Amino acid sequence: MTVRSQHQLHHLGRFGELVPIILLNLVYQMLTLGLYRFWAITNIRRYLWARTLFNDDPLEYTGTGKELFLGFLLAAVVVLVPVFALQYGLALANAAGETALAVVFGGLYGLLIVMLTPIALYRARRYRLNRTVWRGMRWGQSGSAMIYALLTLWYGFLTVVTLGLAYPWQSIALERYRLGHTYFGNQPIGFDGTGRALFGRWLKAWAPTVGVILAFGLFAVTRYGQQLSVASENDDAEALGLIIGLGMLALVPMMLVMAMVFCWYKAAELRYIAGQARYQELRFTCTVTGGQLAWLVIGNMLVRIVTLGLGGSYTLVRTARLMARTLSAEGAVDFDRVRQNPDERTRTGEGLAAALSMGEF
Repeated sequence: MTVRSQHQLHHLGRFGELVPIILLNLVYQMLTLGLYRFWAITNIRRYLWARTLFNDDPLEYTGTGKELFLGFLLAAVVVLVPVFALQYGLALANAAGETALAVVFGGLYGLLIVMLTPIALYRARRYRLNRTVWRGMRWGQSGSAMIYALLTLWYGFLTVVTLGLAYPWQSIALERYRLGHTYFGNQPIGFDGTGRALFGRWLKAWAPTVGVILAFGLFAVTRYGQQLSVASENDDAEALGLIIGLGMLALVPMMLVMAMVFCWYKAAELRYIAGQARYQELRFTCTVTGGQLAWLVIGNMLVRIVTLGLGGSYTLVRTARLMARTLSAEGAVDFDRVRQNPDERTRTGEGLAAALSMGEF
């Protein structure tokens, strides 16, 4: 059966419906000294997935708290032990005054953390896709988390040495690897994007960002440089604190400007990525704007600050609503060709991501 029409994503979640789930999760986490967090995450995911509809059919999250817990234990034994061992070795080397050995331990520790972060995120994405079902068909992700980590390391290095100019190539290369190894059923997602296509937009964001940083640096040096030098020479702690405090306060407008500029670029990037993705003959469209993205990011941050983190679930609803409102698809899909994803279901959850406290949703 081939279906050709406009396909729309909807999210019907409401924070009021989440409140009882959140409160019950908090009670159980307090009673279990935090151990229930894996089941709490599962409860919230099931709600969010079930309230997300594509062509009026809801998604289903089939993961369990037990899988997340077992994945965490496995990561704690296999991965975190070497991390703690390197930390301990670094502390001993510093205490013994072995500078060269401390540098070796510090370098190995930093490299391990840099590698573990993308590995954790890639494996977490694989698990969530593997546990996401629509119309009885499971999503999936192949590929290697280690290759993804190496790509992240390489393109991250290029971005640093080019002072940020290589960022579009980094972003698109990682997206190409993720989407190029993503499946719905046994049919793959295609992606044709290139970093070069986004470079012009990125340059328009990069130039004012660099200008703001340079302007702030010049302002700080001319306005407070001499005062800071005098206060330091006189060992005036009060004056030093005041100058540093004023400097930190001046950072706020700079960070806001940089965030707005980056949101403008990121919205353009999301629109481009969606336009370059395909599933069979289905093509995607994203209409998110920089203003919408900035309001989402700033609003979510304020909600978390005001509610001391308790409103985190509301930010998930806000994010899902914006995604559903701005993402659509059009084209032909032959559902008769779609079979169940042949990849074996992973038996444990995203343990490494949980151990590193990142990307719960």
